[in-house]
Amino acid sequence: MSAAIGDRPAISVLVVTWRTPDDAERCVTTALDELADLRAEVVVVDNASGDGTIERLRARFGDHPAVVLIANDENRGFAGGNADALDASTGDVVVVCNPDLRLRRAALDRLLALVEEPDVGLATCALIGLDGRPQTLHRSLPDLRTVAMTLTRPGAAIDHRLLGRRHQRRYRLLERPRLGVVDIGQAAGALMVLRRSVIDGALGGVLFDESLPILVNDVDLSRRVHDAGLRVVVDWDAWMVHEGGVSLRQLDARALRDLRWDGLRRYYETHEPPWRRRMLGMLQRAALDPSPMATAADAPVRDDPLVSVVIPAFNYGGYLAEAIDSALAQRGARTEVLVVDDGSTDDTPEVLERYGDAIRVHRQDNAGLSAARNVGAQLARGDLLVYLDADNKLHPDFVARCRDALLDHPTAGFAYPQVHHFGAVDRTTELGAYDLDAMRRRNEIDACCLLRRHLVLDHPYDEGNRVGWEDWDLFLTLAEHGWGGVLVDEPLLEYRRHDASMTSSIASLRRRRLRLEVLRRHRRLVGTRAVLHQWWRVERMRAGLARRRLLGQRSSSTTP
Repeated sequence: MSAAIGDRPAISVLVVTWRTPDDAERCVTTALDELADLRAEVVVVDNASGDGTIERLRARFGDHPAVVLIANDENRGFAGGNADALDASTGDVVVVCNPDLRLRRAALDRLLALVEEPDVGLATCALIGLDGRPQTLHRSLPDLRTVAMTLTRPGAAIDHRLLGRRHQRRYRLLERPRLGVVDIGQAAGALMVLRRSVIDGALGGVLFDESLPILVNDVDLSRRVHDAGLRVVVDWDAWMVHEGGVSLRQLDARALRDLRWDGLRRYYETHEPPWRRRMLGMLQRAALDPSPMATAADAPVRDDPLVSVVIPAFNYGGYLAEAIDSALAQRGARTEVLVVDDGSTDDTPEVLERYGDAIRVHRQDNAGLSAARNVGAQLARGDLLVYLDADNKLHPDFVARCRDALLDHPTAGFAYPQVHHFGAVDRTTELGAYDLDAMRRRNEIDACCLLRRHLVLDHPYDEGNRVGWEDWDLFLTLAEHGWGGVLVDEPLLEYRRHDASMTSSIASLRRRRLRLEVLRRHRRLVGTRAVLHQWWRVERMRAGLARRRLLGQRSSSTTP
């Protein structure tokens, strides 16, 4: 890292720590490694931890030319500590970084490019927990509707039971898949990137308002950026690992509750008119005890997760061996193969016996494809799932390629490949990148994709649907909860086309009715117009069939 005299740093990373010695040391080490070829400095302020944090940091980094260590005699809080760090820094770009964040150069480069845009005042990226799950710490601004429907008992009950958590999803930015650069209300204080010129100019030289408690420091800063006519943006395609709530976990639930409401009250006193402050006071009296900010589990990040290939099978004994062999032939990935025999009456049991301990088998009475997939998710041991139909085959690199794509895109819920159709037809799909607008209209993504297992456990397949569209239904459900997909642009799935396949044997009218039911279930996502259009198509086809049936009856009655 360049730190020569007269070579002023271009980037200043600010880290405020309080009783987090392990995280602080790891954060500084990661920052120095990731920014080694940049003109950067790391400024660390210890807020009177009293647990040996500053002594440990001095022993490790005290002689490093690019590290500035400041020991406060008293705990000046998150805002005060960052003010001290800002005063001691000199970089043109300021990176506010919690000690439990792991800086990634690839993500930071994208954010540095974003803040160079003149209308961007604050940039951040996706935050991923230690368990690999995206966190929901970037939010919309806490208007009265959000407070009423998420932080009071009556409102939260209505939102949960009647509105499908619409307001909770809106507040946590889960209304749309997390893709690309998006304008948001508030960025989490765990990671914020700003130009110093924005702090000195639009923000009046104040980074965080020291009169506000920690839980609204980031909300207030984001609001002041908006009020200055600048944008607050998140790049969902960039990500960093964040443990979350390390310092706040040291406070009890009552203290956190009081901090939250005190913070909201002061935020409203600063930014909202008197009548809204009075309304907030009324809402506080109906408030539920909030849980602390969402944190990730303590599971380690898995770079080589186990992938469970689940094969639901029903009377496809003639093809099943090919599917199993292709699953067992996966290379470059840790896999298990689980076959769910959904009450087959052909030679499927005999086929499965030949594989012995190489596969796992679960047998059940026939319950339908959706039920078999749900059972597979429950029995699987892997963090990731592949659903392989019993008459299809996987390319040997399917799991490895899709796994790598999913690990590179932690905000995606699934990875899907191009598909080679064989048998009755011979063609390869030319799918594009995931597009929510296209997904609203139709589904072109095969059910054989690589899914995060917890998503299927949280949002299982509709077992009432036993004849089709279950994959589209799931993808729309995931989209409603903020999960999109990532394309692997290689033909990695062999899809057998023959007259006996489930989709080709469904009558056209029945399929249109099923499509209508899926659209109705996701009316808020697809829109009322799409539902009405599909209803009209169903009714027009039903009327046409009725006319032909009537004409046929008349014709037969007049035949001598």
